[in-house]
Amino acid sequence: MSKKQLNVKFFEDEIDTNQSARNFTQLLKEKQTIFLNGEWGTGKSTFLKNVEENSVKNQKKIFVFMDLWRTDTSQSLITTAFRKLIPRFYWLTRILIVASIIVSILMTGVIKVPFIFSSLNNLWDFVISYSSKLNILPFILCISNIVARGLIYIQFLGIFLVLFVSVSQLLKINYFEFDAYFFSRHALKNKVLVIDDFDRLTASKQKDAYKLFSFLNGKLPIIFVGSYDRIIENDETEIFLSKIIDRRVDLPIVLWPSEIWTTVFKFIYTKFGINLSEEFKEIFIDEQKNLRDRMHFIDYMEQELIIRNKLNHVQIEDQLIIIYTYLFHYTTYIKLLINKNHIFTVLSELEKSKSPFDLVLYSILNKSKDQYPVQFKKNPGIYFLFEAPTNLTASEIEEQLQNDDKLNEYLMAKSNSDFFNYITSSFRNLNKPSQTALLNASLSLFNKQYNSDVIKFLVSEKDQKILPYKVPIQIENGGGIAYSVPEDLVDKSDEEIYQIRYEKWRPILQDAQYDISQQLKFFVTFHITGLKYLNGCYGEIPSIVKSCSVNDYVSPEYILLEYISELNQWYLFSEWEDVVWEYIKKLPLESLITFLKYQDVVRKSENKDPKDYILMEASHDFDNGGLRDNIIIIEKIEDRLKKLENNNYILKKDKD
Repeated sequence: MSKKQLNVKFFEDEIDTNQSARNFTQLLKEKQTIFLNGEWGTGKSTFLKNVEENSVKNQKKIFVFMDLWRTDTSQSLITTAFRKLIPRFYWLTRILIVASIIVSILMTGVIKVPFIFSSLNNLWDFVISYSSKLNILPFILCISNIVARGLIYIQFLGIFLVLFVSVSQLLKINYFEFDAYFFSRHALKNKVLVIDDFDRLTASKQKDAYKLFSFLNGKLPIIFVGSYDRIIENDETEIFLSKIIDRRVDLPIVLWPSEIWTTVFKFIYTKFGINLSEEFKEIFIDEQKNLRDRMHFIDYMEQELIIRNKLNHVQIEDQLIIIYTYLFHYTTYIKLLINKNHIFTVLSELEKSKSPFDLVLYSILNKSKDQYPVQFKKNPGIYFLFEAPTNLTASEIEEQLQNDDKLNEYLMAKSNSDFFNYITSSFRNLNKPSQTALLNASLSLFNKQYNSDVIKFLVSEKDQKILPYKVPIQIENGGGIAYSVPEDLVDKSDEEIYQIRYEKWRPILQDAQYDISQQLKFFVTFHITGLKYLNGCYGEIPSIVKSCSVNDYVSPEYILLEYISELNQWYLFSEWEDVVWEYIKKLPLESLITFLKYQDVVRKSENKDPKDYILMEASHDFDNGGLRDNIIIIEKIEDRLKKLENNNYILKKDKD
């Protein structure tokens, strides 16, 4: 599709000024001076073209436009109007004047004409001799007499022109008087003089134009166009204008800002399904954005949403107000652009501004929109003009959900990714098969020891669906929304609530092929329940620990943690049985690190190296206060700690 075709199909809105044009045309029947009042860019020229078409069709009038911006300052406006309105008569007078000056110059002998009269005499003798032989001499002599008399008259006229030009130069007579005389005597039938952008003229040119209007008053209709408020400098000017203007006509109402933007808002709703906020709509009216502004706004709207393909990559209202800011508040736009990595700082400044537009801009950009694509304040980069979108559309993401490999890649995405933003805003709008597929894929990845922000969100959504922590209720009389405790949780203790969640989740995890260790890890990782609330739920745990069958489980450390919890020996290293120490010695290195972290024996250092840890010889005892001695466990597993170090783990000792 070509850009021209795209323009035609993108926004079509013919503003109907036909009736107003017909009414205006009726005023041209009288030879009056009419002032068409309107600000720059409000469609005055477009309206005048419509008036011209109606006038040509119904009154056979000819519109003559004078561009005073380009008028030669060496000529008077009356002479210019003479040339525009009666071009043939104007050029005829100019030819006669030039011819007269040429003749006068030749007659005065100032310029010698290189012409040999003796040659002419020889030629004439030859003609006489030849004519006598042909018996036509009388005829030739008759012509000769006529020419001789004509030359006498021409010579007399030449003398007269010489005197005339000399006197006019002596008296400094301006040909403007001749133009004015011939102009005033000539009938100006079916002509309409139009002077556009009168308010842009200098004061001196406006005064010259007033003289022209006075001179042509009553001879033909005159239309001059501009902003009345811009022309009036003082009361005296207004009084003077009132004497010149026979009628003052305002632009049709359909060209006013309150009218021309309505169709644009309707178009946005119809094409994009977006009902712009009232505060945004009012800005166009309050700031009096005219027809020319509308054309620019629509052009940039097409450029950014369609040509640059941002349509499904951005929130429409956010993009439109950024376009508006670029066009009409460029300083603010530049501030947003320069500080795109600190956008909340700029929003804070806008909130404190006294400018009505700044406050509207803040209100729209700061709204919480739990939707995809993400709003401006979360991803400002793609909203700026001339930037290409980088995020995926909703349809592109949904298409990729059918690809298992791509789905697993998406599920491991970070919290600032397109997929995470899409899932967190649009998950509840997906159909049930898609929701189930996402959860199953997440459970499968977690069972393979993978986790991500997306997986955490999906598990949280499922947990909320299984047993909501709170349910929304509608408050009467427009009081908004409040929340209440679900019936299943009323009068339930924390232990009972955790038990309910465990019972609802365990069949799901078993269907996902989770062993006991992974089930325990799942409950702890996603804060669905704590180990102490699972005491007794897995009766086989004591036998597993005593058999030290570590290698049979994906996350064996959680089985040991649950066993210690059931014995109520958390941190009580001196009370641990020999089977516990034997189990610890057989734990894989990563499982050992996890176990020691839960027992506050090691903690991750600030270093980004994933194997860099702090080995704490003492740690805080939050239950009893003071410090808890970890020397016992450190000495008991000294050989295991050395093996960690041999496998590139860094264990720097620290007493906390």
